[in-house]
Parts: sequence; C-alpha cells; structure tokens
Amino acid sequence: MLVDQSDYRLRYAALRERYEAEKARSESLAAQRRERVVKRARIRRFMDDLRQQVNLIAAFDEHAWNTLVDGVTVYAGDFMVRFKDGSEIRVAKAFV
Repeated sequence: MLVDQSDYRLRYAALRERYEAEKARSESLAAQRRERVVKRARIRRFMDDLRQQVNLIAAFDEHAWNTLVDGVTVYAGDFMVRFKDGSEIRVAKAFV
C-alpha cells in the first residue's frame, strides 16, 4: 500500500497536534489533582487541630493562626489576608 508523502505528513501533523493537546490536558488535570490532594491534607490537619480544642478560642491562638493563614499584605487603607486554602479576604482598616 503506497501512501502519498504529503497526505502522510498532513495526517501525522494533525495526529501529533491532537496528541500534544491531550498530553497538555492530562498534565493539567494531574496538577489539579495534586493541588486538591494537598488542600485536602491541609483541611484534615486543621480539622484535627480543631477537634483537639477543649474550649472555644477566646484569645489569639498562634497555632490556629499559623494553621490557617498563609500571609497578610498591608495596603494604605486596608489589608489582605491570604489563607492556606487559597482564598483571600480584603479587610478595611476601619473594621479592625
């Protein structure tokens, strides 16, 4: 069976492009899964820490802070609290 080289190249290029797109999609999904596994582990650790609390937290708790907060960015009129789960809350200084 003889195949025309130009037809072969076109078909190969199309298949190669499809393969690369699927490979990129697969890698993206794998990365998302890894992120979710890490997030799940963080949430479980936090929930375990909360279960160990005997009383309600009535004062600043450094351990709870370090478990929840990834960072704080201070701006001129407010600040942003970035949590370890990726969520953020912007707080106006008037409420502090």
